Amino acid sequence: MALWTALRRRRSKLDRRLDTLTRSREALDACIRATEQKTDPLAPSTCTTR
Repeated sequence: MALWTALRRRRSKLDRRLDTLTRSREALDACIRATEQKTDPLAPSTCTTR
């Protein structure tokens, strides 16, 4: 396998991992905001888990 091919594959894998981490961070931020804004402690959670 050529060096450039290996480097491009590695970069692609890193891009996918970064995208996943970004989505996870955004979901966590949304959960935190929803929790901070929640006024009724018995209200159902708006956070979802994966």
